[in-house]
Amino acid sequence: MSQEKWALVLGANSDIAKSCAKKFASNKLNICLASRDIDNCIATASDIEIRYEVKVSIVKFDATDLSSHTEFFDSLDFFPDVTLVSFGVLYNQIDLEKNFQLRKEMVDVNLLGVINSVENLLPMLLKRNKGSLVLMGSAAGDRGKRSNYIYGSTKAAIETYYEGVDHRLHNTGVRIILIKPGFVETKMTLGMDLPLVITASPHEVAKKVYNAVQKEKKVVYVRSIWRLIMLLIRLTPRFIFNKTSL
Repeated sequence: MSQEKWALVLGANSDIAKSCAKKFASNKLNICLASRDIDNCIATASDIEIRYEVKVSIVKFDATDLSSHTEFFDSLDFFPDVTLVSFGVLYNQIDLEKNFQLRKEMVDVNLLGVINSVENLLPMLLKRNKGSLVLMGSAAGDRGKRSNYIYGSTKAAIETYYEGVDHRLHNTGVRIILIKPGFVETKMTLGMDLPLVITASPHEVAKKVYNAVQKEKKVVYVRSIWRLIMLLIRLTPRFIFNKTSL
């Protein structure tokens, strides 16, 4: 395998993933864009190559095709010094309550896809005893709320999974980081009425991700105000919380 430094971006067509890829490239990491829709990665790859003068490859990756994950990671011709697991889906709570297929897709992508990807990648990282894994969590997973409890439950499960992997990796050279973006202005949240004071940009998320990797941080809220907001929500007694419309 090549000795050059690489960042592997799983789910490379999201706005956050693109910004993170550019941030990694600006710091001279070569980039591998992995996505189910590789055609849509071409423009991003070309922009990164020209702008940052690094190598960029595009590979097909389907988070929901669990049986293909082992072969995918085994076939990598580079060592991923940083892996960003950035794929995910977000659907309206009411639609999720009515539609089994949407609920299944959310669990398949946000939970099973993430767990299976990490478990297939970990042996490679542990063999070299190095590398950083970045997972995308959410403040929505900090406490179940009527407005998004199905989505939030997948993110709560990812946080528990993150904690277990972090425990497993203690005393190794491999690091795992959980990023909690909060509200982010992306195509996924298009049309939502998001409060500006607690809404980040993809560029802001990318800066926090890179900083977290460099400083080997653990759990990172992109905007620190979310840590306080969710602390207050978690500490609210149930008999009061159940009267809210959160």
